[in-house]
Amino acid sequence: MTDLLETRWLLLIHQIPPKPGYLRVKIWRRLQRLGSVAVKNSVYVLPRNEQTQEDFQWVLREVVHAGGDASLCEARFIEGISDDEVEELFRSAREADYQSISREARLIAAT
Repeated sequence: MTDLLETRWLLLIHQIPPKPGYLRVKIWRRLQRLGSVAVKNSVYVLPRNEQTQEDFQWVLREVVHAGGDASLCEARFIEGISDDEVEELFRSAREADYQSISREARLIAAT
């Protein structure tokens, strides 16, 4: 049984300056590559482990270096969104990734 006080998630909460405009896209793409999912605007989540913490720390430093603000938090979802719903966000995001890869593979196989 899981300890009720166990922290399962890391949250990256950021505020990116409006300029330069490309910075928002750059940070969004980096968060996508890490496999994180958005639970709110500018709030991204990953399962908590050493690698994901390091990944989020790199993004945090990049946001701050560009003049923005960011925080990294360990979190448990208590009310509102549930752990199961967060897990479903990850499943949905990966399913979309897999479908894209499958389409590309079929195109390559057809040539």
